[in-house]
Amino acid sequence: MPPPTHIDYLEMELQKANDLIAAYKAQQSKDHAQMRKHISKLDSNEGYIEKLEKELQEACREKDVLQSRKARHDSESRRGSFEESLRVKIEGLEKKCKKLELSNEKLQRKCEELDRMEAIARQIHGMG
Repeated sequence: MPPPTHIDYLEMELQKANDLIAAYKAQQSKDHAQMRKHISKLDSNEGYIEKLEKELQEACREKDVLQSRKARHDSESRRGSFEESLRVKIEGLEKKCKKLELSNEKLQRKCEELDRMEAIARQIHGMG
C-alpha cells in the first residue's frame, strides 16, 4: 500500500473536521432541548408560585378576619368555647401561612437556580 498523499492527509483532516462539526451540532441540539426543558420548568414554577401566593394572601386575609373576631370576643369576655375554636382556627391558619411561605421561598430558589442554568446554557450556545 503506497504512503498517504497530501490529498489523503487533507481528506482525513476534512473528515475529522466534519466529525467535530457533527458532534458539536449534536451537543448543541442536546443543549437546546435541555434549555427548552428548563424554560418549561420555569414557566410551570412561575404559575405554581402565583397560585401559592394567591393561597397565601387568602389564608392571611382569613387569618386577619379570624383574629379580628377573636379580639372582639376577647373584649366582650364571653363564650369561652367560641374563643377557643377561633384560637385553634387561627393557629391552623398561621401554620398554613408559614407552610405556604416556605413553599414559596423554596420555589423561588428553584426558579433562581433554573435562571442560572438557563444563563449557562445561553453562554454555551453563544460559544458555538
